[in-house]
Amino acid sequence: MGIYIIIKIIYGADWLESVPFLRILMLSAFFSVQEIFNRIVFKVFDKTQMILKLEILKKIVLSLTIFIGIYYHDVFIMLWGLVLTNILSFIVNYYYSSKLYNKFELMFFKNPLITIIIVGVIYLINDGVSVCITSFYHEFIAFLVYTLVYFIILNQFSILNLKTLFNVLKKNK
Repeated sequence: MGIYIIIKIIYGADWLESVPFLRILMLSAFFSVQEIFNRIVFKVFDKTQMILKLEILKKIVLSLTIFIGIYYHDVFIMLWGLVLTNILSFIVNYYYSSKLYNKFELMFFKNPLITIIIVGVIYLINDGVSVCITSFYHEFIAFLVYTLVYFIILNQFSILNLKTLFNVLKKNK
């Protein structure tokens, strides 16, 4: 819902048809950023030849999805191919970077997983909230619900302890 409002304000109502494309590109960019974190590990351990090998593999998979998209005349195939390529690249980069420092850090894999869960829950809530509430109050109530869901999920994954946060806030008053 939020991206529709942003596009309408910035570009006008004529550009609202671009929102599905932008959503897919944002998902792709998320995994691309996560992949960059794993590449840093290769650079630290001076394994840049591994980056080259993985980039070649990534370009081959991406080229296949582009050719399939061109064959079927469908941009969505190409965009989802980009998402698939970035997800696979993230997983492969993560696997090899974890082998380099002989440690399986769940935190590197936990952050993208938590983000996907949060976005999925918020997406489901957004559909439910938009049906129940008029559009005037929708954004404010949705923001409150999203923030609450975000902190609950962070608490469940032991990233943020809400009791400690509340105690710190009480002491600062």
